[in-house]
Amino acid sequence: MLIETKKGRFKVDSNYRDAFRLEEFEEKYIEECFDKYLYIVGDLSSGILRLKGFDNNPNSKSYFGIIDSYLKLSCAMGCPYFVLKRIQSDKEYQEELSNPSKPKTDGFKINSLVKESFDKDSLILETSIKENPNIVIDPQKINAIPKGELTSDLKVLLDSDGSNSNSKNEVKQEASQSYVASSPGFVPNQNRNFNYRNNRKNKKK
Repeated sequence: MLIETKKGRFKVDSNYRDAFRLEEFEEKYIEECFDKYLYIVGDLSSGILRLKGFDNNPNSKSYFGIIDSYLKLSCAMGCPYFVLKRIQSDKEYQEELSNPSKPKTDGFKINSLVKESFDKDSLILETSIKENPNIVIDPQKINAIPKGELTSDLKVLLDSDGSNSNSKNEVKQEASQSYVASSPGFVPNQNRNFNYRNNRKNKKK
């Protein structure tokens, strides 16, 4: 299919979903930008026409061989689009007139993804021996909670005599709790509830 526009003569290679509109094309077409290209691709998204030029240089980033990839990756999925090829001479124009061809109306094809089956029973994990390993993991200690020793001040509280048996039992119960050291030199804070009760007793006195 051949068309004559104010911007030149073109052959319509593809016209998916009747995307080509002569008035919109001529309005969007800028001679300084698109006259150097052999192919003009237009796509519609949200009713707005966008034009992109492609040449016939295989070493160019705008080589017409990547038009399909451009439509798949840079255009909205399923959007209307058209592909125009520029008629560069009268001879070419006459050849196209003598052998007219209909534009393609089918959209680009998307290859379906094939999901490979995975058999977890056949999965084999192999270990390799390293001379100087940097990390050693002991499965027996994973998720185990280590218990640290009581600090010296807690041991003093545990061994000291209280003013009455009730307070002494409270001291033993709270001081006998285990602490986990997060790093070398870690010193746990004294029990806040224990200090709070002692302060109240001292104020009453």
